[in-house]
Amino acid sequence: MTKQGVYVIKLVLSDLDNTLLPFGEPVVCEQTLQAIRELRSAGIRFAPATGRPLNDLQYFFKHDLSALDCALMCNGLLLRIDGKTVFERCFDHEDLVRIAKLVEKYPGVGLLLSDEDPQPWIIGIGDVVNWQMQHEQVFPHGYRVVNEVPRFACNKAALTCDASLADLQALHQELSETFPQFEFFNSYTDWFDVSPAGWTKADGIKILASKLGLSLDEIMVFGDGVNDIEMFDAAVHSVAVHNSVSEVHARARYHIGAAADHSVAAAFCELADAARDQRLPAFMQSA
Repeated sequence: MTKQGVYVIKLVLSDLDNTLLPFGEPVVCEQTLQAIRELRSAGIRFAPATGRPLNDLQYFFKHDLSALDCALMCNGLLLRIDGKTVFERCFDHEDLVRIAKLVEKYPGVGLLLSDEDPQPWIIGIGDVVNWQMQHEQVFPHGYRVVNEVPRFACNKAALTCDASLADLQALHQELSETFPQFEFFNSYTDWFDVSPAGWTKADGIKILASKLGLSLDEIMVFGDGVNDIEMFDAAVHSVAVHNSVSEVHARARYHIGAAADHSVAAAFCELADAARDQRLPAFMQSA
């Protein structure tokens, strides 16, 4: 906080799906890209904070690499500063093999793994094509169905599912009991992100803060879903969009409009203008 009582925000992180990118829109719009440029011009770094890997982000941000100069990806298992990887945590290959084997008995469920190739692998799903595999926003580059888990340094693992084909409650219970070293959280409809037990986006934020020499009160986060809860608890300045789940809404310090109205982009511009004038933006004054 400055002597004038104004908080100095130096890094803004935002969840992607249904926060920065409204559901149903194929890519981040020009209004949002310009808002990110406004942040940068005001001396505020921007970073997406998402479960998605880099190749997905490049697509959604229309290959505007300036918007991805800093990024928290794979729910904090992969971090990027100044266009370079500064932290990476990978899954053990044998654990992934065992997960793929388990999901084979659940129709329409596959283990998704991503590397630098735009098309992720899907293992264990057999010949079934679930509804997500037909959705461009879920798989913007398509996918590759294979029978065996490939060997590579993997920091993105998830389960693509279809509740009309399999009992997802039973799946989650069996996964949690069989693999206590992991957490399987339902971040979106018929989708489970996989993370090491106890690891969340908040861990990634703390590492980014340390590497950038920032305190947590110099960081602002935007989000909507259950995989944003821990980063809302960690951050001093948390902002929920109107369409956020109740748990996120309750934890947020500030509240703005819905993702569908591009409210995050508007908040970015408001924050940039306020930083230049050394004042609080309106959405922070209402807290």
